[in-house]
Amino acid sequence: MTLLLIGVGGGVGALLRYGLSVWLGRGGEGFPVATLVVNVSGCVLIGLLVPLLKGWNVRESVQLGLLVGLLGGYTTFSSFGRETFGLVESGRVGMAVGYVGLSNVLGVVGVWVGMVIGRGWA
Repeated sequence: MTLLLIGVGGGVGALLRYGLSVWLGRGGEGFPVATLVVNVSGCVLIGLLVPLLKGWNVRESVQLGLLVGLLGGYTTFSSFGRETFGLVESGRVGMAVGYVGLSNVLGVVGVWVGMVIGRGWA
């Protein structure tokens, strides 16, 4: 049941992300407003849902369907924000800064490596 909820949630989250991107416009060569809105709203939603779901004693499978499935399909940036906040909240600020830096730098480098390989294969 947990896997089904995660899968359905992920599909719905992906459709929501796509729909919001279409509605806001993709931005072309301009600033990626749609992605920013999706990422920030995903962070707000995960910050809102985590304490609410725990406080309301929602079943773990439903929590996972919403947090991992729905918000994971909508944006993994929400998980990134939650993890970073957890590090800061637990007093591991240096680790949080390192995590943010590594995630961003390695993410961009990863896209570059993938593009180089993909263009070589194309």
